[in-house]
Amino acid sequence: MKTPAKNGSNAKSVSEIVADSGSPFGALLAQAKALSRLENTLRETLGPECGPSVHAVSLHHGTLVLAVPAAAFAAQLRRQEQIIKAVICERFQKNVQEIRVKIDPSLPKRR
Repeated sequence: MKTPAKNGSNAKSVSEIVADSGSPFGALLAQAKALSRLENTLRETLGPECGPSVHAVSLHHGTLVLAVPAAAFAAQLRRQEQIIKAVICERFQKNVQEIRVKIDPSLPKRR
């Protein structure tokens, strides 16, 4: 299969598109990386009891959405809500006003 010539072409490679934070793909990748960092921070903060089962879904307009596989994990998160908010504010300079927890039994229970 031939590669198209780049002579005067506006064609970009996939890596260029993804690296461009102004492109939809680049913005999506940046958002995914930010959620991954946030999720890792939460897992460290929450410790081995609850941390490994927490999944960051979104952080938008001051609302953090987390998903866990069972109600027991959701209860643990609610008890630590103030700690979670403080850590996110300190490490990510994000003001979390509300934390929503979704229970998704299809998620793995990691311990």
